[in-house]
Amino acid sequence: MEKVYRSKVDFWLLVFIYAVIIASVVPIGYSGDLIASVIIASVLIVPITFYLFNIKYVISGSRLIVKDGLFSHAYDISDIQSIRPTHTLLSAPAASFDRLEINFTHDTLVVSPKHKDDFISQLSEVAKREIKPL
Repeated sequence: MEKVYRSKVDFWLLVFIYAVIIASVVPIGYSGDLIASVIIASVLIVPITFYLFNIKYVISGSRLIVKDGLFSHAYDISDIQSIRPTHTLLSAPAASFDRLEINFTHDTLVVSPKHKDDFISQLSEVAKREIKPL
């Protein structure tokens, strides 16, 4: 059985990204090429929005699979050593800064599932031991 958790998406993050893109293409529009500025903004905004809203964390059997865009990475749930809340700015497959840092035996992963408590509970159930956030 698979359980899918989507990444939480911060509204302010979307506003910030869109504002940067629009501010970058406004000079093109003022120079008289409004159509080019709209096309450039669309070419940037559409895939970024698609990416942010399609980050998923899939618990499948004993594996945690992170799907972000074209990539997926699998982690063995039994290797989880600890989970702690974090607001790190480090790059991660997470569209929110309301994040969880998952420490595995040989790796660390930062995620931002919408339903953190359910996510942690499901990981604990699969690991057959309680995994409490530190």
